[in-house]
Amino acid sequence: MLLSVRGHPCGDLLGEHKNQYISVLTYAALDMSESFTDFEFREAFNTLTNEDLETVLQALTQALEAAGDQREAYWANRISPFWNNLWPKSTERITPRISELLVQLILSAGDAFPAGYKLVRAWIIPVEFLHHLIQLLSNSGMCNKYPKESLDILTALIVDQSFPPDELSTCLEQIFAGDITLEKSQKTEWLKIYLRRKNG
Repeated sequence: MLLSVRGHPCGDLLGEHKNQYISVLTYAALDMSESFTDFEFREAFNTLTNEDLETVLQALTQALEAAGDQREAYWANRISPFWNNLWPKSTERITPRISELLVQLILSAGDAFPAGYKLVRAWIIPVEFLHHLIQLLSNSGMCNKYPKESLDILTALIVDQSFPPDELSTCLEQIFAGDITLEKSQKTEWLKIYLRRKNG
């Protein structure tokens, strides 16, 4: 196993270097290193804790952002195969923090944003603190460019959190500018009710 030595998790042995090791492991998997098989990589990622998977997602986002103008191709050729072939599939792995990091990942995907959302949407669940994430969505330009997917993300993230972000109204305005028909959708109506109730 990539993450164990004689049955002992490498995380225990690496100590403070564990996150660096996990990042290197992620980059090796993205580069499709021939040193290890898909089975070995898959086994390694399945060994990680949910907290370790957060480090994996941060490494994926950094790699995607580093692709610059080639983000869409990098998503299609590296991130998508990684998710389909190596990422753990157990629904027990879904946490609010992983949901938050996945939204950040697909916001970094450029025009692969709709494909990214389609790939990870089952993992997007409500998060407690919305402000930073909704601000990122608002500033990304995706609400206007890909309004349907952006509205879907908003309704997946928001349940009845106590403090609606100021940027939520901005996101909705951008969504309607991108597709006016969404202004009358049930998802929009629910978000408007949420805003009125919390701000009233």
